[in-house]
Amino acid sequence: MTGMQLRKLVELICANYQQIKVDKAKMAGLWMMEFGSVPDELIERAVMQVLRYCKAFPSVADVHLSVDMLRAEVRDKEHKALKESDRKVNPEVIALLARVKEQGFKQERDLTKEAAFIRTFYPEVSDEWVAENAMEIGQLMRGAEVCAICNWTAKQCSSAGMEFVPEMYRGYLILVSRDCRKKAAANGSQETDRRSA
Repeated sequence: MTGMQLRKLVELICANYQQIKVDKAKMAGLWMMEFGSVPDELIERAVMQVLRYCKAFPSVADVHLSVDMLRAEVRDKEHKALKESDRKVNPEVIALLARVKEQGFKQERDLTKEAAFIRTFYPEVSDEWVAENAMEIGQLMRGAEVCAICNWTAKQCSSAGMEFVPEMYRGYLILVSRDCRKKAAANGSQETDRRSA
């Protein structure tokens, strides 16, 4: 948005809402910071739309919403303008998908951290078992990291005072949720941590 366009829009809004006393310089500074990268035509259309629908003095959020709606409208029109034959798929993507379908997709990754972590609970598990249950082990690890740095209070806990604990079921790892140690201690529960038991 250019400076000239900005002055025009600030004057237009202030003229429309004359009952509100506004520091035009502060408003111009805020709007330049918020909408400086928005093209003149788009910001003007957005402000005109806001003036049509806002009974009260428009906030920056009102104008952002209008800009976003207009951008979505433009994207939809552009998308509809494309003919089906014009929509082309990258041939490299098609080749990759065909190769995956033929060979299968195997992701090789280092699971040493996962193996070390789960072996604190189940020392006898094999590396193959760790690979089969890597996703659940990863969830346990992330949960343990969050709980390790948590200064638990009822309103601030990102997991609402719950933690996952591992359980074996028919050879597979399942995650069971329970009150975390800090919540249990705050509630006076005597439930023990599996790692210390």
